[in-house]
Amino acid sequence: MLLIQKNSTQASKSVPFLKNLIFSDPNSEVDCHLYSKPETCFHRHIDYYEFCLITQGQAWYYNSFTKKKTLVSKNYLLFTKAGDSHQFFKADGPTMSQINISISVNQFEQLLRQLDIRITTSELSPISVISNTTSAYLSRLSAKILTSSQKEYVSFLIKQWIMTALTSIFSYKEFDTNFPQWFLDILLYMQKTSSLEKKLKELMPHFNYSAATLNKYFKEYLNTTPNEYFLQQKLHYAKQLLRSTDFSILEISLSIGFDSLSHFIHFFKEQTQMTPLAYRKQFSSTDYQI
Repeated sequence: MLLIQKNSTQASKSVPFLKNLIFSDPNSEVDCHLYSKPETCFHRHIDYYEFCLITQGQAWYYNSFTKKKTLVSKNYLLFTKAGDSHQFFKADGPTMSQINISISVNQFEQLLRQLDIRITTSELSPISVISNTTSAYLSRLSAKILTSSQKEYVSFLIKQWIMTALTSIFSYKEFDTNFPQWFLDILLYMQKTSSLEKKLKELMPHFNYSAATLNKYFKEYLNTTPNEYFLQQKLHYAKQLLRSTDFSILEISLSIGFDSLSHFIHFFKEQTQMTPLAYRKQFSSTDYQI
């Protein structure tokens, strides 16, 4: 966890502190609001984490973690840690609109444990691109959050939103750092949710290596084939979605590139010895229905 001295004169002069007192409910540890302006001031989040989902338009984005500007647009998911600073700058084209979800440090760490994500927040990517299906689902959740007057239900929905976001950006497998960088890059690219929607043959042009070469090195480094490795990433992501979202089985099937629902169910059952629905029921522990 990154700790910032709240009474640091130098920091407070250069970067405004935004504390969770700006939440619509000051007593809540979670918050959701919409934002639609071409740019923002440079500001720091002192005691909460924030997710920003770009829903339309584009803007230049700067984060103190990456220390560079990135052009972001629809389906970009941005993660800001407590203690980090960031800013949006105007870009050509339609004005950017975004959904902002904030959560206290305490609540966020509880969610990481709930999802069994055993990494530090510094390892979570500050800039990700999520699938159209996940983006649409998060937008639907946001609409329910903003129209509900039940505080407990709103809190539940926001946590559901964040769990879905984490599922989308979390690279669950720790890699052997002795792998060549080009091989690590391929593994990370195959784990992206925007990649999991596709077939392996659609990713091949990005790798700049022949199928034979990839087969050779996947066998040498991981004792598997590129196709089998890719299918395991799809399976892991499907399990995460079944546990942490209310995506329909069809939506999950499409999210991992299965055009046939029956093919997906057969694949899932072959790998886990249970249907996707039976797997989901193991984790149904809430009375709320989204």
